Order: sequence, then structure tokens, then C-alpha cells
Amino acid sequence: MRALLIRLLLAAFTLVLLAGCTDTGKVDQGRTVAFDKEKKTITIIRDASRDPAHPRYDVLPAMTFQLPADPREMGPEPKPGLRIRLDPDKGEIVLYDPQKKNFDTIPIRIVEKHEGIKKNNPRIQNKTFPTVDQDSKSSRSIAAGTSSSYPLSPRNPIST
Repeated sequence: MRALLIRLLLAAFTLVLLAGCTDTGKVDQGRTVAFDKEKKTITIIRDASRDPAHPRYDVLPAMTFQLPADPREMGPEPKPGLRIRLDPDKGEIVLYDPQKKNFDTIPIRIVEKHEGIKKNNPRIQNKTFPTVDQDSKSSRSIAAGTSSSYPLSPRNPIST
């Protein structure tokens, strides 16, 4: 009888442990394309990649989520932007167009590219990127130690 009771308690303990190992929910990662502070909504393009080090924001349609009523549950306010990807190797910028609810790919021509840029390099120190130079009608971007410049045109609608 005592052995049966011990086996039942062991089985119950095992079930409790297994119940604690269930899925606790899902977090959607994405790039914020719209944020309405008044309505407390956020619209994102979801990340299709399973690798957090290499995000791929290409899941359409854009998803709109209701934010928590208590701001302490949310963290910092998101900073929306329509640029999804800047790819200097392919020579393109991918933007999200909210009117079309689709992506626009804009070709760019790299004017200048520097690799191996350190964060303490005087050329980039105390600067915010991307920068837009209205005089030369070009923009400068920096990512992963690489600095790139590309010309602006009506097909390349980056504004300050």
C-alpha cells in the first residue's frame, strides 16, 4: 500500500513538472512601421527569420497590435520608420509603402564605401546615421563597420 502511494505521488510530481514545461506564448519580432500613441496601436512588419542575428523583415500583411493599457508593461516607445532594409551589396533600399501595403525596392548607386570603420573613427564619431547631405544630394549610412554613401533622387525619397 505504501509503495502504491509513493508511485502515485511520483507520477503526480512528474505530471506537474511536465505541465510546467509547456509553451508560455509567442513573441512577434518585427520592424515598426507605424505607432499611434493616442490609440495605443503599433504596426509591424514581422521577422521571418528564425535567427535573431540575421532578421528578415518580409512577412506581409503588416500586423497591427493593441498595446497594453499600462505603459509600464510596454517598455520604451517604438520609433517607426518605413525603411525595411538597406543593402549596399545589392545596391537597393527596400521601403514599406503603407498605401500599397507592399514593399518598394529602390535602386541606389554606391558613391563611396569604407570597410573596417571603428566606432571611435573621427569620420563617424558624434554623428547620427543615416545622414542626408542636401548639398551633394547624397545620404550616408553606417552598419556593421561599413560606411556607405549613395545619391538621392526623386526615386530615393529620404528626407531630413
